[in-house]
Amino acid sequence: MFRAAGLDPNKPPSTFDELYEMGKKIVESGAAQGGISFGWPAWVFEQMHSVHGQFYANNENGRAAKATEVFFNGDFGVKVLAEWIKWAQAKVFLYGGREYDANQAFLTKQVAMLIQSTSSVSSIESKADFEMGTTFLPVIPGYPKGNSVIGGATLWVMKGHTDEEYEAIWKFFQYLMKTEVTAEWHKSTGYFPTTNSAVKKLMDEGWFAENPNHLTAFLQILSGTRIPEAQGVRLGNFVAIRDVVDGAIEKAIQYTGTNFEAEAKRILDDAAKKSNTILEEYTLIYGK
Repeated sequence: MFRAAGLDPNKPPSTFDELYEMGKKIVESGAAQGGISFGWPAWVFEQMHSVHGQFYANNENGRAAKATEVFFNGDFGVKVLAEWIKWAQAKVFLYGGREYDANQAFLTKQVAMLIQSTSSVSSIESKADFEMGTTFLPVIPGYPKGNSVIGGATLWVMKGHTDEEYEAIWKFFQYLMKTEVTAEWHKSTGYFPTTNSAVKKLMDEGWFAENPNHLTAFLQILSGTRIPEAQGVRLGNFVAIRDVVDGAIEKAIQYTGTNFEAEAKRILDDAAKKSNTILEEYTLIYGK
């Protein structure tokens, strides 16, 4: 699709402006219906804050103390959402749902680009009937250098079980931490391997040299900075707040007017008000 639009697939966009211009060429050339789609839009919005070294909430993203106020309706968040509105109006951005549905838009060649969790790399590679490459997240020049934030599932062990059950859980965790199991989990999904021994095994096997698309997310994080703004945000009832932000993004990309920033500000102010109420209710229940 890049080649059909007269673009070099080995020179993917690295900035918002480049992505917009390349996306327009792709659409105008008829190479694809749209330029890009996102998986997990609210998560991508969080990533944009982290990558650009911008706090998403107060109290150092909820890490110095419980967050009581979100910052995503500030100048930076407004700028990002205004850009996405512009992209949507030009059909550069096609909305692909809240989770993994955007993958299908990419695989069926409705869009030439996709922002998605690295956990989708293996499944997309195995299903794609075209050449696929990966690159770093696009940025807006002029902001501090932050970092991409890791995400994904976590495992918790709750109180109240028998000694026999805890013994079984411990054996299961030991199994998960085996070098070969962790390495295979990465190969099969794209999720980061969680032990240094698994990374060494993969490197010794030449896995990353043969599968460079699995290396991109590593290099992105290793080339980033360790600053509080890029450590990831902790929010009470985060799932509910992500629903609010997803709704705000969905509302924004339906806008048909011309004052992108004013509309983005209005929508994000409303989303921030709802999110701050969720944080207040969480604090009332669980304390500061």
